[in-house]
Amino acid sequence: MSCPSSSDCTATGSEQTAPGQRVLAEHWNGKKWAAQPAPNPKDRAPQLTAVSCPSPGDCTAAGSYFNPNPDGGQFLTLAERHQT
Repeated sequence: MSCPSSSDCTATGSEQTAPGQRVLAEHWNGKKWAAQPAPNPKDRAPQLTAVSCPSPGDCTAAGSYFNPNPDGGQFLTLAERHQT
């Protein structure tokens, strides 16, 4: 979680849903949490494990997703930046 002010916090992670795992990003405006749009590579076990918001309305989140291949697959970097 990163909070550049008491009324501007962003938290990231992942959640398990019926179709599979998806990333989760939420924003606190000082009164309530609200879901934020976030990338979700389908069927790839995406997760955002860190977020940094150096100033209000400017956040970068990073994590990983699974990329299957004939050798078994590998985890690759997933990053998303949001500016308002």
